[in-house]
Amino acid sequence: MLSTKISEKASRIPLPRHLWSNDTEVTKIRRQLIIYWIRSSVLFWILILLIALIYLGSGVNPIWHTESLDVFVTNFDDGRAGSYFLEAFHNTPSGNQTLNWIFQQPSDLSSSIDDQIEDGKAWASVFMNPNISNRLNRILQSILNGNLTDSVYQPSSAVTIVYDEGRNFNTINGYVLPPIRAAIAVASVRYASYLQSQITQYSNMTPTNIIAAISLANKTYLPISYTNKNLHPATPYAGVLATSLGYLFLWLIMLSLVGMAIRITQPLAGKIKIIDIVFIRIINTIFNGLIISLIYSLCVLWFANFTKSVPFIRFWLFNWLATVTFTVIISLFVINLGALAQIALTLFLIINLSASSTNITIELQNRFYHVGYGLPLYHCFSAGRHLLFGSYTKLNVDIAVLFAFYFGAVILTIITGIYRMYKQEQKILEQIPWCSKLPRPQYSLLERVTVPSQKWFEVYRIRPTVFAIYEPYHWEESISYLVIGSQSSLLIDTGMGIENIRKIVEFLIPSSTSLKVINTHTHHDHVGDNWRFSGSLYGIHSEFAEQNAKGMIWEKYLPKGFNRKTYRIHPFQINNYVKEGDRIILGHDHELEIISTPGHAPDSISFLDEKQRLLFVGDTFYQGPILLYRPETNLQDYLISLEKLAKMTSKVDLYYQVIIFQMFNLN
Repeated sequence: MLSTKISEKASRIPLPRHLWSNDTEVTKIRRQLIIYWIRSSVLFWILILLIALIYLGSGVNPIWHTESLDVFVTNFDDGRAGSYFLEAFHNTPSGNQTLNWIFQQPSDLSSSIDDQIEDGKAWASVFMNPNISNRLNRILQSILNGNLTDSVYQPSSAVTIVYDEGRNFNTINGYVLPPIRAAIAVASVRYASYLQSQITQYSNMTPTNIIAAISLANKTYLPISYTNKNLHPATPYAGVLATSLGYLFLWLIMLSLVGMAIRITQPLAGKIKIIDIVFIRIINTIFNGLIISLIYSLCVLWFANFTKSVPFIRFWLFNWLATVTFTVIISLFVINLGALAQIALTLFLIINLSASSTNITIELQNRFYHVGYGLPLYHCFSAGRHLLFGSYTKLNVDIAVLFAFYFGAVILTIITGIYRMYKQEQKILEQIPWCSKLPRPQYSLLERVTVPSQKWFEVYRIRPTVFAIYEPYHWEESISYLVIGSQSSLLIDTGMGIENIRKIVEFLIPSSTSLKVINTHTHHDHVGDNWRFSGSLYGIHSEFAEQNAKGMIWEKYLPKGFNRKTYRIHPFQINNYVKEGDRIILGHDHELEIISTPGHAPDSISFLDEKQRLLFVGDTFYQGPILLYRPETNLQDYLISLEKLAKMTSKVDLYYQVIIFQMFNLN
């Protein structure tokens, strides 16, 4: 009995054991587990080493590279203050915190100083305003003359520092402004010494002179100071976060989105055309990228105090471009690297973060990190700060780089995605063992019946009056059965409908016998030619069968050279209904009992011919994986159907049965 054998097999399945048991199989599992653990652990150790070296290495001694930061120095004062000002910058000691001072003559300026910074020609511009020496001389004369009439001078008006904080907050405040302020302080100290020496050398000091010197001490001890002119303040701080870590969060969100899209569409492989799956993924990327970037931009609008609609829309559209670019890059990695994609994406992201001006500009990093100029995250940060703060960037270059990454990754993703999906389809087909073992060795046991004028079908005689009509050139190898009785004949299933099975039937049955047609179930590969037998169809009452009787379009895995556009399962009509226990009598030699065996399909039925000791089971049982994943299948019903068939083994002659032709040997 089949049920007994199933029970015996189940009883032989070992119960779960402890990992440290001495069982041979567990020992093998334990060894494999240790090897896998060591490999995966070492891989992640290497990963964290690379992350630490790359990310932490990006901030090693940036002061070694401050000479790569350009700063314009301009003197508009023709006197002693201007001279001290220039000397202070010329004499800046080499070594740490030394910027690349570019000295300009006022007559050489082709544009305003503000425009120079706006255009990104330098990180800052420092200049001494005109007439500072004259104004300081008047301060000195006021002290020497003992009057305070010329005391309106403010030291902070001596020098102006122009910079763009929005370009990179940390670089400006940590590495650009300190050396400038230090040089100004040197000039101020030197000029203060000069003033003190002049006052000390004055021989006619009176109480009035002393009072004047004390009153103006704040201007003589710090004669030269500066005024900051920040063209684009990096405020509020929410804006700084939005244009740095914010894009990291967008990357992580899009990573989750890609994983979700692949998880949803991957099961469709083999059921829906590859190009349709790719199209679904692209539409999902574009639409979700639009909504995600909108939500993100609205939050930035709230916290960063956008006041005009046009800048907001530009910021939103740029973020949309950034999200879809992230998505296609992630998709490219995931599709092609599989399990290694997570590691590769982590390294790619770390390199992006390390070389994307997160904390300091690339110019302050080692040459390795200059690769950031060609990476998408750098251009996201740069363009984001420009759109939010108005700071300097080459926006057209930022957008062009993102578009280049987007289209490049899209093309590669489509090409590799189609290839991978194709390989996946092939793998699905290869998993079906009976598709790769042609010709069947069992065929040699049967008599081949030659049917003239056709090449699609092969016909085999199972019993003197029982034929298997086989379709070997389709991967499902659909098989229909013709049982010829003394009074009438029965065709069980009508195949794919690719070629005319009616011609085969008419060749095999005597002209004097009538024909009945019935299906083991109404899946497409069993009802293809039902429409050719109008008036002769038998079947059971089932919503599933009634729906399929309306016809269907099926284009999957059709033979080469076949017109897929014109092929379809034509509508058909069941004329005679049967139920479980009914018998189809074909004469004194064949009488088939209807057995309801749902599971693979809700309308599945089998046929028991006790007189000939034959059992026709359709797709309820065959050599290979039983397809039970479709919406209409039911595993519980299937198990019940198997038990029902198992109880009939005593009624079936096992001697003539072979596994092929959907007939099974229960031994």
